[in-house]
Amino acid sequence: NQTASTASTTATFTSIVLDKNDNPHIAYYIAGNSKQVFIADYSGSSWTTTAPDAAGNEGNGCALAIDTFTGRYYLSYQDSSPKREYFAKRVNNYWTAMGGGAAPTQVATNISEIGASAIALSSGGANTHITYLDSNLKYAVSTDSGAFAISDIDATATVGQWSDIFVASFTSVHVSYYDPTNGDLKYAFYNGSAWTVATIASVGTVGLYTSIAVDSATRVHISYYDSTNGDLKYIYRTSTGGWISSSVDSLGDVGQFTSIGLVGTQPHIAYYDVSNTNLKYAKLVGNAWTVETVDAVGSVGTYASLKIDSANQPHISSFYAASSSQYLLRWAKKGASKPDIMAKNSADGAYTGDNTYNTNATGQTVGANVSPLTAAVFHYQVQNDGATANVTMTGTAGDANFTISYYDALTGGNNITANMTGAGHTLTALTLGVPSYIR
Repeated sequence: NQTASTASTTATFTSIVLDKNDNPHIAYYIAGNSKQVFIADYSGSSWTTTAPDAAGNEGNGCALAIDTFTGRYYLSYQDSSPKREYFAKRVNNYWTAMGGGAAPTQVATNISEIGASAIALSSGGANTHITYLDSNLKYAVSTDSGAFAISDIDATATVGQWSDIFVASFTSVHVSYYDPTNGDLKYAFYNGSAWTVATIASVGTVGLYTSIAVDSATRVHISYYDSTNGDLKYIYRTSTGGWISSSVDSLGDVGQFTSIGLVGTQPHIAYYDVSNTNLKYAKLVGNAWTVETVDAVGSVGTYASLKIDSANQPHISSFYAASSSQYLLRWAKKGASKPDIMAKNSADGAYTGDNTYNTNATGQTVGANVSPLTAAVFHYQVQNDGATANVTMTGTAGDANFTISYYDALTGGNNITANMTGAGHTLTALTLGVPSYIR
């Protein structure tokens, strides 16, 4: 897990995409005084943050999409005063309107509701598709240089909260959303000329925090929250057109802020565990769900957003409430661990061996000449440049000429010599961006 950005006030909504190198880019909204949407970009080694719009123009309900071929980013978001739906596009690191120009495009003005929007691309980024709530669920579609055409998906009043969209083609658009009047999960399909709408789950209050994906066989997969039971639910459409739902996680109150992705036809879901205030992740393996806690540092996991990379590994963005007045944008990636050990003489300023990975200490060695009965002190920084894992350290024992002692801190700490020179000293759950130290 890694902190991508820090906010000193209320933070809501995250939306993650991956570029062609599988580096994450995250849109997020900061409320409070700034009322602004930001984009956090990861280069592979560090984060930078940009603002597509000026402070005060908000960014509520932000959603991000990327055309990995051109490297263009597409963003939808809302302003609450006055209530408007916006769109911006980033080309060569500059944010523009749909047809160019510095100001973002106003998709719709004087909308009645503010909430989550969703965005998707088709035809290699030539067409942009957005869903948003304005008394009812709306659909806006545009070519890359033209204006948005707006139509109703579902004309029922107040219907359309927590919508999500998946576009297989211009004639195959899929939308999941919540009907708050009846407490139902609904699904809409557009064939290029008309929308077909159906209620697909209606037992109890179900359908909040929906997320949708469609596999190569055009089977629809949707994750959602069952508010009545406090469960994470999953539903998919069968080849005959029926719908089958199941409970993914029912341990406590779980399943808010769901986000779904696919590996082949197998669903993977990121979500928030309300009872334990943790970020969790579930995947279907065969016919059984496996569930794990991704991040458990304090209150973390709200507004989760998931994408699967080219190695079939998940990337998840979410918020961590460090305090009542400080929120951190977090990024978690699952993959192989990558221990990185650096060394220095305690009197030196910089460590030797950063981003060097081997088992023979090449490029990671420091030394000192000392007089008899004089000590030399070395510091070791141990970090994990990959996925969270346990890392076990071992060290050379003393001999007839030298006595060597190891401690688990740069000053003070516990004497870990027996472990280091024996079976090893284990650093438990060493996390990306959070180093440990040995001297």
